[in-house]
Amino acid sequence: MKVSASEELGVRCLTQLARHASKLTISQIARAEGLSDENTAKVMSKLRTLGFVRSIRGKDGGYLLARSADRITIASVLEALAGVVFQPEQCQGIECIHSGECSLRPVWTRLEAMVHGFLASVTIADLAQPESVLDRDLRRRFLPSHHLTAPALDAPPG
Repeated sequence: MKVSASEELGVRCLTQLARHASKLTISQIARAEGLSDENTAKVMSKLRTLGFVRSIRGKDGGYLLARSADRITIASVLEALAGVVFQPEQCQGIECIHSGECSLRPVWTRLEAMVHGFLASVTIADLAQPESVLDRDLRRRFLPSHHLTAPALDAPPG
């Protein structure tokens, strides 16, 4: 799975909004993410069209999340921006010698289910936490108890 730059920017812009209690302008979001105002405006326009943010016009305008950050999952954002990683339907209607029997199809299907399940369990509110807190939380939620001793993201390799 490869997340495009625009998909990542969409998630990052939503995370910036989640970190602030008040509305943010395009310039504030752009500055926080090291982006141009133009690129940020494009991303925010798309997020508004998709219903993730709402805009307030005028001198004191800006952007707010359209719903609570704990109700917006990474999966919902990425799927709205790009679609799912693998759709079994993509194997239908194409000329492929494996269309009837394909040993890769169940691999892609299971991978899609695993990736979707993980991304659907992580919210924009989760991403608004400091990295170390999120890393600890994700390791606690997704690693079996005997793997809790796995190195943290910032630990040097063994």
